[in-house]
Amino acid sequence: MSISIRRDGLDIVDQYRVSASYRVPSGKVYSIPFLIKVFKNGSELEYHVYEKYEDKLLRDAGNILSTLTNMVRYDERLFEDPVKYILSLYEDTFIEGVKDNLYFKSLKSVVEYIIIRDIVGYSFLTPLLADEYIEDISLSSPGNPIRVWHRRYSDSGWMKTNIVLDEDTVNKIISRLAFRSGKGISILEPILEGVLPERYRVSATWMNEVSPMGSSFTIRKFRRSPLTLEDLIYGDVLSCEAAALLWYLAEKKKFIVIIGPSGSGKTTLLNAILLKIPINMRIVTLEEVPEINLGVRDSWKPLTTRWDKDPESELFTLLRLVLRERADYIAVGESRGLEVRLVFQAAATGHGCVTTFHASSIRELFARLKAKPLSIDSSMLRLLDVVVVLKSGFRDGRYVRYVEKIYLGNRLGKWFLVYRYGMGEDQFRRRISMLLGDDELVELYRRIERLRESKVEN
Repeated sequence: MSISIRRDGLDIVDQYRVSASYRVPSGKVYSIPFLIKVFKNGSELEYHVYEKYEDKLLRDAGNILSTLTNMVRYDERLFEDPVKYILSLYEDTFIEGVKDNLYFKSLKSVVEYIIIRDIVGYSFLTPLLADEYIEDISLSSPGNPIRVWHRRYSDSGWMKTNIVLDEDTVNKIISRLAFRSGKGISILEPILEGVLPERYRVSATWMNEVSPMGSSFTIRKFRRSPLTLEDLIYGDVLSCEAAALLWYLAEKKKFIVIIGPSGSGKTTLLNAILLKIPINMRIVTLEEVPEINLGVRDSWKPLTTRWDKDPESELFTLLRLVLRERADYIAVGESRGLEVRLVFQAAATGHGCVTTFHASSIRELFARLKAKPLSIDSSMLRLLDVVVVLKSGFRDGRYVRYVEKIYLGNRLGKWFLVYRYGMGEDQFRRRISMLLGDDELVELYRRIERLRESKVEN
């Protein structure tokens, strides 16, 4: 493994510390620190990780750890507290009874650091996974730098890190990612799709079986505390008017479909809408990968597909099961197969429904729904109440995600554009007043004011 750290001639933009903390089965929590520096290199930003100890000490400790792992006995002590167990092996082997053992005594803290980073954690990915500002981690092939998507500097796109891994190290890391997601990856099964214990989504390819450039991986991280509609308003993703409208429609148990390209924030918006549904309404969520987070509300029932089954058929089976329950709201993390037909059936039986779908426009959405294999007919399409269109990309030199449009439909199959990004309040009110009654408008305007006051407080 090699790490190249370039410092000369680069202007520092930001620096901060992160702490990677892990709780072992015994209950003890271990933490190790890292220093993060963001540099400006020409027109690009670079993300550099600095470890607590110098390279020589880390190499020595890494070599010792390699020796110790060959001596490990896989018993209860190891699984209860691997740090304590391996450190005891280190003391017995390198300190007790060894002449001139002052160096090994001084190296003990470095060995503990390496054990936490490489055995309990995720090797050289540990600081990246611990950084709450990192949304995505990606490696295209061994020998190339790992790149990250940083929430603070999303305007700069993917940032190059100072972490460059050789092929053997990359394969070891991918094997660990596969093991911790409960799956395997090999020449026979060279593609990995899974979820880490931290609920991060991981995908990887193995050696040259799929990519001629070698092994690769991508990790999508999710926020521990989900964004609310108020957070999205503050982040200029949507206006108070649009947020209030979606909040109101969700409580009315409308059928909402959120569309947009990958990475545009569809699941984030879905989650924020569900957080506004009253606590006494029962919500059932169905996902291949658990991304939706509604906290500890006891009226929420999350369901996920099993990793060893076909995701599409599993999702279809789970959704069919949910239709037999009395759920106020059914949320499907992503609809893309035959489960779409059941979502429409759920809407027809009075359930509130919200789901996401890959489409760039309402026209493309309807075209894909009508085409095979989905084949949703026009009478079923009239059950759809709301289409929310999300966009993402660079605007005025900044990377932005935002709600571009909101359409409302009626049972006659007609659709009305009621919201467009940047629309003025007066124009919004004129359009929405044609579709809602007086009492509904009063309630909607009341919610708009509440959200506006919340934005001012923030």
